[in-house]
Amino acid sequence: MEIAETGLSTNDARSAIAEVVMAHDMADQALDDSRPAPVAGSIDEQVLGAVSADNVDILRNKARRQRQKGIENLARRHEGVASIIAVVELNERVVASAFERYFATIETGIHVISKSGPMFVGEAAAAKLEASIVERVEAMEARITGEIDRSRVSLNVHASRDDWLKPTYTKPAAEHEVQLRTRLANRVLGVFRKQDEFVVILNQLCWNEEAEQDAIEMEELAIKKEMRGLAQFISRTLRGMRNKVAPKETIAANEAEQQAA
Repeated sequence: MEIAETGLSTNDARSAIAEVVMAHDMADQALDDSRPAPVAGSIDEQVLGAVSADNVDILRNKARRQRQKGIENLARRHEGVASIIAVVELNERVVASAFERYFATIETGIHVISKSGPMFVGEAAAAKLEASIVERVEAMEARITGEIDRSRVSLNVHASRDDWLKPTYTKPAAEHEVQLRTRLANRVLGVFRKQDEFVVILNQLCWNEEAEQDAIEMEELAIKKEMRGLAQFISRTLRGMRNKVAPKETIAANEAEQQAA
């Protein structure tokens, strides 16, 4: 059970380990059913025929519980740390679902890795891990900013038409107040907001036959893939940190569980 930093009090060490384990467990819950679906052609028809309404209800209830857990984590407040409370309103259902599913995991993971990473893996390794997260966030920022800029050009060209339709939303798909403990988490929140803005613009273009419905579906897939990928990277990082201080038998059991999943 070695921790990279020396001179740490017992209570501080216990607190750091508990925080890493909690963050890892949160990530596991959020990512539990995020594995890609099997290719349709590879599924045995008999297996498909065996799927009952009860099986479907079990999966739907599981997904509902996981999203509810994510919403509960969004409402959690952490004392004794400088932070800001941000009001989040997202109009689009898919963006809102990804936010409720993954943001608490991402925010917590970024905070824990930044705070305790050097203690568990050393300064150099922790710096590389943080740089990898920043690189992923920068790539998401660049992509969605470019998409919005291009869509606004099309919107500005056509929106002056007399027959231009402007669909609205009766209420946001998600409304939350969230605690942000790092500037990087605030940047991730900004990505979610831009993703929502882009899909809103795409819908307006589709209503006016200036974009295809496929464009919306492709963007929704991209959003889910990006945020799930970031959450998975954070989850793997937290697992590595946890394993630095876990008993060998616990590590072996966790690896067996991962292989069986």
